[in-house]
Amino acid sequence: STASNCCCSSCQQFDAVLAHDRALADPSKARESFLGHFGESEIVQVPQGAVELEPQSARAVRCLKLTAGTPTLRWYCGECRTPLWNAMRGLDFAGILVRPGIVECNTEASWEEAVGPVEETIFWEEAKGPERLPGGR
Repeated sequence: STASNCCCSSCQQFDAVLAHDRALADPSKARESFLGHFGESEIVQVPQGAVELEPQSARAVRCLKLTAGTPTLRWYCGECRTPLWNAMRGLDFAGILVRPGIVECNTEASWEEAVGPVEETIFWEEAKGPERLPGGR
């Protein structure tokens, strides 16, 4: 697996759509975001076949395509509006959206030991704030 930070405006838009829906369902969650300080998503790439859901959980999964003409499909929980993963038609990997401390790692290892360090930051030019994230070029 490969861990990356993605600062693209599409990930930021996805978070905003889900945050809006969460706020409508529960106003106390109006400011909840799964993005980091710079508007980044932490993504761990895994083979698409590695994504498995329990049958009762699978019924709640929804898909959203934000931008026409792009192959990116964004999957989330329809009940709590938590982002789950991204996938692109034609590529055999899924980008699991994670935030250490929010998504639990099902191992005895630490988060970094389980998924590895963030290897790259992509779309850093779309990051929020004046500073650049580590790994941005």
